[in-house]
Amino acid sequence: PPPAADKTPGTRDEKNGGMSVVQFCDRINARIAERREKLKQMSPDTPMPSEANAFLTREEVLAVRLYSGPAYQPVNRFLREIGNLSGGFRRLVATHPAATFTATVAHLCRAIRKLSAIT
Repeated sequence: PPPAADKTPGTRDEKNGGMSVVQFCDRINARIAERREKLKQMSPDTPMPSEANAFLTREEVLAVRLYSGPAYQPVNRFLREIGNLSGGFRRLVATHPAATFTATVAHLCRAIRKLSAIT
């Protein structure tokens, strides 16, 4: 299907110019709070993460920002290459500080879990 009229493929940060990480955190966490409240009203028995585990941390926001931009390619390349390794060598490469995106991927996974809980 063609892109929505208000979306431009390839345009990054439209309407986000000059926003700080704190502003991104505040904006997404306000959205999460809004969605949690709406979901509670619609279905009070729906299980949700605790308040302490519902909101994105600075690191999770940074991981999402990185992955949704140019860092997508090296992070995906890292994941594909790690997927082809096994055993001790895989563990060594995945944890070597000079050759890893493991921490970024961990933050990204936590962010995705939190965001999926409100969709």
